[in-house]
Amino acid sequence: MLDTGRATESNGRVWFGALAWSGNWRLTVEQSTHGQVRVTGGYNPFDFAWPLKPGESLESPSFYAGFTTRGFGEASRLLHRFTRDEILPNKRLRPVLYNSWEATTFHQSKN
Repeated sequence: MLDTGRATESNGRVWFGALAWSGNWRLTVEQSTHGQVRVTGGYNPFDFAWPLKPGESLESPSFYAGFTTRGFGEASRLLHRFTRDEILPNKRLRPVLYNSWEATTFHQSKN
């Protein structure tokens, strides 16, 4: 979330967004000398390569963004509502991956 430094939980201009990608990603926020702000996001270019053969293409992850004048709380509610209604419309439960291999060296209890 970005604001002008004056936003509160319930009031103020807030720009917000999320990158729809769980892999290696990067978001960059830059401000020009003229005060303009630019946000870019996508694959993290560090150690990333995806060779393409002639005619092939690569689709970058989606970035969803919005704006509100009602503060950080409303920005959060809008993004959650969008996720529920547009990204996860069937409302089915999704499995949770418990990533414990590093701590347990694959010796996990099934209890």
